[in-house]
Amino acid sequence: MRAFLERIAPLNRVQKIKKPLMIVQGQNDARVRASEAEQIVRAAKKMGTPVWYLSAKNEGHDFSRKTLDFQLYETVLFVKEFLLK
Repeated sequence: MRAFLERIAPLNRVQKIKKPLMIVQGQNDARVRASEAEQIVRAAKKMGTPVWYLSAKNEGHDFSRKTLDFQLYETVLFVKEFLLK
């Protein structure tokens, strides 16, 4: 099982990510550590993939209404920049 999970891990397949990437991460997320998001951001940028990274300082896995509103606006800008051109 470990070999399978290593094979499909996004960080191990980052060279195949060609489309722009938007990552949203809560710094206090107990399920997915922020360091994991930061690793994929660095690796994708190194490969030349456009990456937008929204790091929510006082948020966990679920976001508050205020952060969700900001995330919505950021998503709209991302879509406008990369999908509607």
